Amino acid sequence: MKHRTSYHLLRTGGFLPILAAWSGLLVPLRSAPPADLVVEGVPEIPDSIFQATAPYWTVNANAFMGWDPKTGAMLVNSVSQETRQLQLIAFPQGEIKMKTQFPDYIMGASFMPTVGDRVVFAADHAGDEFYQLYGLDVSTGSTQLLTDGDSWNENTIYDHTGKQIAYLSIMPEARFPQIFAMDPRDPDSRRIIMSPENGGWVLEDWAHDGGSILAAHLRSLRAGYLWSIDTLTGETTLLTKDPATQRPYIAARYLPHDEGLYVIIMDGPETSHVDYVSLNNTGQARKVPPKVTKATEIELSPDGTYLAYLTDEDDAEKLHIFNTLTGEELPQVPLEPALFGRMQWNAESTELGFNYGSTSMPFQAYSYKIPTRQLFQWTQANVANLPATPVQPELVRINSFDGLEIPGYLYRPDPKKFPGKRPVLICIHGGPAAQYRPDFLGAYNYYLDEMGVALLYPNVRGSTGYGPEFADLATGKKREDAVKDIGAFLDWIATDPRLDSNRVGVQGGSYGGYMTLATLYHYGNRVRCGSDLMGFTDFVTLLRNTKKFWQASARMQLGDERYPDMNQFLESISPLNHAAEIHDPVMITAGKNDPRVPASESEQMVKAIRAQNGIIWYILGENEGHGFRRVSDSEYQFAAEAYFFQTYLLPEKRLTPLGPTEPIDATPAPASAEPD
Repeated sequence: MKHRTSYHLLRTGGFLPILAAWSGLLVPLRSAPPADLVVEGVPEIPDSIFQATAPYWTVNANAFMGWDPKTGAMLVNSVSQETRQLQLIAFPQGEIKMKTQFPDYIMGASFMPTVGDRVVFAADHAGDEFYQLYGLDVSTGSTQLLTDGDSWNENTIYDHTGKQIAYLSIMPEARFPQIFAMDPRDPDSRRIIMSPENGGWVLEDWAHDGGSILAAHLRSLRAGYLWSIDTLTGETTLLTKDPATQRPYIAARYLPHDEGLYVIIMDGPETSHVDYVSLNNTGQARKVPPKVTKATEIELSPDGTYLAYLTDEDDAEKLHIFNTLTGEELPQVPLEPALFGRMQWNAESTELGFNYGSTSMPFQAYSYKIPTRQLFQWTQANVANLPATPVQPELVRINSFDGLEIPGYLYRPDPKKFPGKRPVLICIHGGPAAQYRPDFLGAYNYYLDEMGVALLYPNVRGSTGYGPEFADLATGKKREDAVKDIGAFLDWIATDPRLDSNRVGVQGGSYGGYMTLATLYHYGNRVRCGSDLMGFTDFVTLLRNTKKFWQASARMQLGDERYPDMNQFLESISPLNHAAEIHDPVMITAGKNDPRVPASESEQMVKAIRAQNGIIWYILGENEGHGFRRVSDSEYQFAAEAYFFQTYLLPEKRLTPLGPTEPIDATPAPASAEPD
């Protein structure tokens, strides 16, 4: 049984920040910032802004985490007061009972199988992402630290007997994680199973006898292996010995007697299918689901009869349930393709729990009961204060400077309420290896419903989901070609009679924060202002100062600053070195404990803009990391940003001089030399 203690719930990864804009509850209105925020240059926010944005914070994502194997109750993760906590629901739409009152934000969690006396969950401290594992005693409600308190722990999997867990753990300055196992009732039983000498390991499942674990090892986008690792000796056995099966594996699950595996195999960087790998000739013959081109997740029922799997269907996901004995695919679950996550079967193999969210609703907990073919919604989002018909995005495709087609999603305000040309806010995703997919906008509905601002979400070159060639088009010396894609969208906005090309703002987080700042100095004459959320401002200082366990990934995605000419190129495109060319107002938000993009990235940009007497609003969360999670912090930050755009984006005339007009230099740089 697998459980990822990752950010799947909030759809983040790489250098994409956690934006908790839709995960809050209604809290008392406050015009003064919370005590743990450092606020500089932000004027006093009118009470009217807080009153207007408050209804958008009543909408809460309630995420399915797992089943209680004893009672059949559902474990969910919901916002309580300031943070996300674990709660139990006995039946669909039943009373939610509090199970934790933990001081920090709880991420992944699950009951130990079979016995069900413990819940293991992951939490960090104030956004530092050094996730520790904790054990919750279900009978007493007490919690106990299971890990060492210093390492970063993730990818927890549970054995089928309910006696052990295994997980990956890495110390702050280490390059690769180690594989640990323990009995969560006895933290002193913690032991190292294996210390890999490379990265790319993912724990997938336990063998049913508890003596070994199943791990996938990704060597490249074309090569991967499945290994069995003995939990006592650490000895490894290659399970995919046939060269034809030595391909990257996204997921793998044992059948009940370990006679075979259901897997997702990558056929290419953007394609994958569900398959079956036989490990011996015992047991019943198993069927394979019809071939699909983009399988993303699987979960096998405890008795091995049913396989639930997700497929990518044009920027949405579809849930399938397949009978492994008969080869029958059950009738489609009555939910439109949208966003799914965190699937898990109940102990009896009769009911599948999962998360489901759409453009009109944040993630909620659902289940589908196999014997009766019934769908149940266990939790409910409070959307009473939002418009009855949420705005649906339009897919737009534009041709960039080199003729390449670039997709994006545009949300337009109600033309009856907001006639005429509408101002536009371009929202750029992080990553860069990421993709915007239509999702619930949460608090960002405020821009549409109350300010009449259109929201444009471009998937510039470098985004995933459009094939490997598209993803590679902004690597290395081609980085600023992605910025030119924003310039092409600005050209397109000028041709749309429903949009106001004289009132355009830009916003983005992490890599999107870099893109925001780059847009401001390249196209400052065509945009009015920008909001940078945890963005990096100098590639070289970022790559040197990000935490060690992010460094290799960052260098692979952004460029290796240790090569002299790459160092020179990265400095040449870093927004910090172009601060004097930014004439538009800038809002910058940072988390003091951010392990990916250190707060120093924001601080140095704030100082540079101040040095030229630029307009800068700055918010630093002292108890936040790569995105604001605490409800009061998130509420204040959003109100401040809304006031920022109300001040500088909405007026008919811009309040600051035009920015620079120089085009981006497209001259290719010379080849790299060896690193220092």
